[in-house]
Amino acid sequence: MFLNGKALLLSFGLANILLASNPLYIFPHARTSMGSLGIALIIVASGVLLFGELMAAKKHRANIILFWLLATLVFMGSQIIEIQDTYHTSFLRYLYIILLTVMDVLTYRIYNEEVKAFTSNPEEIKNKNEVPQPAVPVDQNPPPYEVKALNVQIA
Repeated sequence: MFLNGKALLLSFGLANILLASNPLYIFPHARTSMGSLGIALIIVASGVLLFGELMAAKKHRANIILFWLLATLVFMGSQIIEIQDTYHTSFLRYLYIILLTVMDVLTYRIYNEEVKAFTSNPEEIKNKNEVPQPAVPVDQNPPPYEVKALNVQIA
């Protein structure tokens, strides 16, 4: 996987939870409801990313990574709206958007490798195309069936 993708995604998730929750008050508070929604979304999506990398099944990891990518896009959009609505914006907010863009590019590469690894597994493809066999043996000469009555009487 690209640069040990699991460790990279775990560090991205932790970094975004710590930066977006703003425990050291590095960033100014969100002034619009869109900014607050973006912050809440990126914290939840980063938590889902952590859970997905640690505990989710292999077939669900690509969808979790895609959810995180979409959430970061919404978060970056909300931060750009915050920047446009405020008169004075700290340099750290611009730096955080650039950092998120780099994280998204690396995460997208990991996502592509996850999808490629899951779809190119020959055993999975062979199992999907295989016709299921009956559980009991099939008799080649079944007994003949006789029709007892051709008319149905309703009393």
